[in-house]
Amino acid sequence: MGTNGKTSTAMFLKNFMDKNNISSLLFTSPHLVSYKERIESSEEIEFDDFYEQIKFFENKHNLELGYFETLFLVSCLAFLNSSYEYFICEAGIGGKLDTTSILQAKNVVLTNIGFDHTELLGDTHDSILKEKIHISNSIENFFNEKLTSLNLYGKDAMIIKDYLMNKKIKFDMKRFVSLEDILLSIKQIIKKDEIILLSPGCASQDMFINYQDRGNQFVELCKKIF
Repeated sequence: MGTNGKTSTAMFLKNFMDKNNISSLLFTSPHLVSYKERIESSEEIEFDDFYEQIKFFENKHNLELGYFETLFLVSCLAFLNSSYEYFICEAGIGGKLDTTSILQAKNVVLTNIGFDHTELLGDTHDSILKEKIHISNSIENFFNEKLTSLNLYGKDAMIIKDYLMNKKIKFDMKRFVSLEDILLSIKQIIKKDEIILLSPGCASQDMFINYQDRGNQFVELCKKIF
């Protein structure tokens, strides 16, 4: 989820899985020519069969689903009625208002945050991020199981920290002024074979010139400190 880069990220993941013989189904939006472009799989999908199921659901519950909701549910049904290992799903507007939030995703990718859907998400960077940062309980459980420490810095640090403070987190969470301060703190607690993951929440463009600069700074600081 995010503002830009969602489709590219999803397609990169799909191509990676294809090249490694990992079966997956991809749902993206919007399309250029045909709505069938939104659902990509190695097997042909019988769209009409799933439309009939959705129509039955609408009639039973007296609902009329929108265009995005319908195609999203078609992709879900196609995945559930297949033997694919992974379902790669691009969010719509993202966050708690998004239809795709019904998925109990085990992995969520947050791309950069910009000004879109301001009538629904708010007209400030902070309000948009707060809406889009909502993640599933399964992700929170994963964090609690795998993380020993979450160290934040940058302009979005407080928003992320405030959000997670309202969740049932079990790991230590701190805010820092710089990446160097974070690594110095980690050095005091890290144990052999533990992993330090540099994860750019949102775009990180307020801290680095570009992605290469971010990687270079991280590597140089690690060499200096460790």
